[in-house]
Amino acid sequence: MEIISCNDDDFRQCLSQQNFSLVRFYAEWCGTCKLLYPYFIEYAENTELDQLIFIDVNIDEAPVIESEFDVKMVPSFAFFVKGELYKSIQPTNEEELLLFIKDLEDVIDL
Repeated sequence: MEIISCNDDDFRQCLSQQNFSLVRFYAEWCGTCKLLYPYFIEYAENTELDQLIFIDVNIDEAPVIESEFDVKMVPSFAFFVKGELYKSIQPTNEEELLLFIKDLEDVIDL
């Protein structure tokens, strides 16, 4: 599944494409963002959850979205249900990210 890059102008439109959205807030200068990005890509490419869309938001290019969702650190991952924030996390390692994703799968399967 492809990962869509969104900014302040099209973020809401991106969220409306599916009932479920997994958003990665990141910055180019962030080392942990670069470390965890391959796991985000791998999950997007290997998931069988057709109703889930993957969105990338560079906070340096989307200050309105960064402020609206109170992104205080990167990387931050946020799960949206029907365009509304359901849950978010600021993982520091692969294990935390994978546990977050596992929880999301349980919600989507309901």
